[in-house]
Amino acid sequence: MKVMEKMNKNNIPIMIVLVFMCQFLYAGDVKYVYTPAGPEGMIIYDASDISQMKVVSTFNLGGYVKDLAPGEKVVYAIADNVGVVCIDISNVLKPRIIGKLNFADVLRKIEISTEKAYIDYYDSILDKSGIAVIDIKDPRNMKFLYEIFEEDYVSSYVVNGDYIYLSDGREGLKVIQAYDDTYKVVSRYKINSSKLFYNNNMLFAGEINSAIYIFDVTDPKKLLFKSKYSFPRDFSELAMDGDRLFVLCKEQGLYMFKVNYESGVNYLTKLYSDDIKTFYISGNMLLLLINSDLEREDGLVVLDISDIYSPSITKQDFSFINGEARDIVVYGKYAYIADSNKGIKIYDVSNVKKSKYVKTVDDTGSFEALFLEGKRLYAMLDRSGISIYDLSDPLTPKKLGYVAEATLKNSIYLKADMLFMAQGNTVKVYNVSDPENIKQISSITDISEVNNGEIIKNIRISDKYLILSGYRTSSGGIKSGFIKIFDISEVEKPLCIKRFQDIGIGWVSPVSSPYFDRYYLYMGLTDIQGYERMKAFTVLDIFDMRTMKVIGSADYEDNIGKKYTIGVQDLEIYNNYALLACGEDGIKIFNIRDPKKPFYVTSVKTGGFASSIFVKSNYAYVADGENGFFILDIRNPNNPIISYDALWINMKKIKS
Repeated sequence: MKVMEKMNKNNIPIMIVLVFMCQFLYAGDVKYVYTPAGPEGMIIYDASDISQMKVVSTFNLGGYVKDLAPGEKVVYAIADNVGVVCIDISNVLKPRIIGKLNFADVLRKIEISTEKAYIDYYDSILDKSGIAVIDIKDPRNMKFLYEIFEEDYVSSYVVNGDYIYLSDGREGLKVIQAYDDTYKVVSRYKINSSKLFYNNNMLFAGEINSAIYIFDVTDPKKLLFKSKYSFPRDFSELAMDGDRLFVLCKEQGLYMFKVNYESGVNYLTKLYSDDIKTFYISGNMLLLLINSDLEREDGLVVLDISDIYSPSITKQDFSFINGEARDIVVYGKYAYIADSNKGIKIYDVSNVKKSKYVKTVDDTGSFEALFLEGKRLYAMLDRSGISIYDLSDPLTPKKLGYVAEATLKNSIYLKADMLFMAQGNTVKVYNVSDPENIKQISSITDISEVNNGEIIKNIRISDKYLILSGYRTSSGGIKSGFIKIFDISEVEKPLCIKRFQDIGIGWVSPVSSPYFDRYYLYMGLTDIQGYERMKAFTVLDIFDMRTMKVIGSADYEDNIGKKYTIGVQDLEIYNNYALLACGEDGIKIFNIRDPKKPFYVTSVKTGGFASSIFVKSNYAYVADGENGFFILDIRNPNNPIISYDALWINMKKIKS
């Protein structure tokens, strides 16, 4: 893990949160954090306030981003099948690529020193690996110089100036001097080291199940052995802070040593004994990412090590590290989050800025969606059925019954004691007044449209009307959207009173979760054919359901120019604003004061996949996929503020 030494104005290490991240960079004195996020690309966080760190920008490179390295107002990123990319970050809200060089399909690590980049790579076509030396004097015109093939297998390497300290699996420790057109091994030491760490002309080499070696590398051409500390542990990571050396043994714990240049390494204490994935140290703040066991999930532990012999725990959080938030509802002071195959997570959100994990509710299956009706919570399980819970005791949901029917996320709705559930082009209606004795009471189908490839994606009910939206597929494979209105005054005898068929150029389908009030139906439209269409947020007049018509629409302004329009997942209304959960594009907000002239206001980049939004009082609670959930203060919808962010994505993707 790279080390950052900048401090904020309160002299608090700005990177205390970086245990969350797989790698990171830092720009400016107090503000921005950069992290690679695999297929999501590069994510930029505003870290001016660590307690409310938030995503300000995401940048997709078109490949799986592995690592980042800092430059002068630029970031160098490496991504599989893309290569090394130089990104201009002078405007963090709009990063842009200014240079690119592709030379291998799998890139693993990048180090920058002087005017060169050193990249550990593997070429699957040629079946070879090495360290590529890249000329970056002109970031707009990077040039491949040569490859270093000395290694049998690179287990670790660090760079300082024109020297590469490299540990390979067969020949041991080497010091390589890199020139502009070639390289030369200038020093060797026979040691089967697995981890290297450089600090102030000292090189620490860890030999698995053996010892820690210290070398004086003031003159890199004369690798001078200074001392050795026997340490028969299978360690995985080394780090230093001042004169303290931290050694991580994943299954043993974290050990701390005091380093003296003359006398070598002296053991001080063992700080933690749990199975640790990785750690980050800054000053007297020690952050540990703990592996799961039978008693708990993975989690974060923060230790104050001012007194190293008596460290105190300042924070523990064992929730959601490897989760994926699919849906969220709020009941009383608790948020209930469908966390895929890890259950329903319960968070205390009475103080939104200090929301805290309480417990997990388990069930058989993967939780995909939640629906709240009074004191009952309906949980959809991976298209296999719906579990019904009683929330009379919010912290101990009691399972009342189960509906063994499969459906889609937004394809259920509750009205009084009736559960409406879509399956294909049919809506089944169940009486759930007695959850232990659930009975089907009706089946709603538009008999004029049977067997035409129709799929109902969303259900809403307004007064006596059932509103269905989805799409149908023609025999030629063309998809088109529809909206249907049924009069369900008598639910056993439903009557279809209106069909609205989209015939736009883009065949845009209203497959998002619609929202309605007495007069208007608001829909975020999704281009399911892959054509570009700007007018995507749509308002329909439904005062008279029989004469429903489109009266207003608006562009996703910051999405103009993209090949595909946004896939809207969910939609909520707050005062005169519409809030749309738009998957990887985050949250989009529209002003709907005049429904005939809605307009785009702003976006909130989330870093995950915004799939569900739940509005209560002045806050929007958002399920954000692998990024967990966050709470958005929307008292000023023109300038929403993230009050709480679980940041799961970074914990999931952390690496040494």
